[in-house]
Amino acid sequence: MPKISIIIPTYNRANLLAKSINSVLSQTYKDFELIVVDDGSTDNTSEIVENFKKNDVRIVYIHIDNSGGPAHPKNIGIKKAQGEYIAFLDDDDEWMSTKLEKQISLFENNKDDLAIVSCDSVVIDDRGEIAVKTSKITNYGLRDLLIKNSIFTGTVLMKASAIQNMDLFDEQLKFLEDWDMWIRILADNKKIEFYPEILFKYNIGNANTTKNVSDTKKIEALEYVYKKNIFLYEKYKISHVIMFRIAIKYYLAKKYEESRRYFKQSIFKNKTYLLAYIGYFFSLFGNFGNYMFNLSIKMYRIISGRQWGNKFNL
Repeated sequence: MPKISIIIPTYNRANLLAKSINSVLSQTYKDFELIVVDDGSTDNTSEIVENFKKNDVRIVYIHIDNSGGPAHPKNIGIKKAQGEYIAFLDDDDEWMSTKLEKQISLFENNKDDLAIVSCDSVVIDDRGEIAVKTSKITNYGLRDLLIKNSIFTGTVLMKASAIQNMDLFDEQLKFLEDWDMWIRILADNKKIEFYPEILFKYNIGNANTTKNVSDTKKIEALEYVYKKNIFLYEKYKISHVIMFRIAIKYYLAKKYEESRRYFKQSIFKNKTYLLAYIGYFFSLFGNFGNYMFNLSIKMYRIISGRQWGNKFNL
């Protein structure tokens, strides 16, 4: 059986980390190492991990100075990894017990260009209840991925060889570093497959790292990924779509001047893109336009029955 290196980056999550570790140790696939990279925690994280280590030699604990973002601890884990495959799990999320076993079976029956196997997920809200089941995406094309990151990092099982000849996670990014990585892997003519079963629990409760990232940082990361990969957006003729997404992000953050700038750029790139005209119109009315936009989204959710996300999948 091929060995899998599992990387959990963590920072001051001692109260949540044990649940994530237990979900790894309960895997039916047993040939793995678990690398916990502590990004400078000041709580009792080290004590929690050391208690697990006493009973399981597969666990490796690494403590580093705080880096201020998830990319650096992930890269530390990758450099330490000895496995043929690599998986990632955030310190507040969980796996179903058969995740690794079922994903590794897809690799065994696929071509050499398969780099990543993802899976279906459930999103857990701050009450511990299922907020949504992610839709079953069976075809990850580069064009679709450039528009939106539809791959939770915790769903990924990846060949270590897929990133041997490329840069690791971009440490300039404090958010969306995983999206940037998946784009680069697909741009390198690698493939992503999907295991159509719920094998991952994604927690969006109050302690979730992504939820606590400021709107400004999220927008900056989105702009950074776009500018870094602009040649791909131009190749697939979808710059207008990502510009629209950035404009909406600015709009929802009530930064109307910036939002109008990107709405106009979106229109310039594709003069038939109606959504950009609508967004620009709303932005002219400032807070009132924002109120009407959000009201429209709420009405859409009620009519469509969607309880999570929004009309534009932002």
